Amino acid sequence: MATTEQMHLITAPRVRIEQTRRRLAKFRAEGLVDRITLPQAGRTRVWFATGYGVQVAGEWPELRGRRPPKLVSDPVAARLRVSHTLTVTETGLQFLLDARRREEVCRPWDFLPEVHHPLGGGEAVIPDALLYYQRGSQDGGGAGGSMLRAFLEVDRATMGPERLASKLRGYARLHQYAPTSVGQRRTMHRLRALDAAVRFKARLDLLDAVGSLLFFGGAFLSAVVAESWLWISAVGFVLMSVGYGIKGVRWLRARRRSTA
Repeated sequence: MATTEQMHLITAPRVRIEQTRRRLAKFRAEGLVDRITLPQAGRTRVWFATGYGVQVAGEWPELRGRRPPKLVSDPVAARLRVSHTLTVTETGLQFLLDARRREEVCRPWDFLPEVHHPLGGGEAVIPDALLYYQRGSQDGGGAGGSMLRAFLEVDRATMGPERLASKLRGYARLHQYAPTSVGQRRTMHRLRALDAAVRFKARLDLLDAVGSLLFFGGAFLSAVVAESWLWISAVGFVLMSVGYGIKGVRWLRARRRSTA
């Protein structure tokens, strides 16, 4: 959500604000955005995307693949969230304006509200906004500068201590979180299975995977680096041999039972 003035400063600060008002009115007529009017003096208008607008914007290359933030479905829902959301928008706007003054890089697409960051196990951290900022002059292509990323959390003293502590623990977990592939998740799920046979087979598969990684990794390092890393390959070969040996014994036992 953003006020008319915020939208004007974000998208088109060099033109008259009347042009921004006309564009927003056109988007509203097309069903892309809607608005509410705040009861304070001046009757400030606040704009938010409709479900159709979110769907259309999701097809843009800049937003493709991103999970949209929690949708404000109607004006009533917008009024319930307007105070906090406008504060978040204003905070991002100040970073944007300061970057323009410094001739550094922070564009409207670099301020993303409510970005979903998974923690595994169906849990996630969702900050109020995610901010990207590049130090260094735009003319110099950011040479010598640094790429910065920050999570934005706006606290208006409405969150209890237990909920605040839980959110801080979530950020600590996110800092240490390492995403796993689909195959790794399946293996971890099998390692926690109730069936002992499933857990044992998962351990053998894990042993085989680690052995293969060490075997081929050691061979690759020996070929690329001047030093010899064949000892890593040797350890990997031993692990693979143990894994295949156990699998072979289990296969023979199963065959004997079936023929008995």
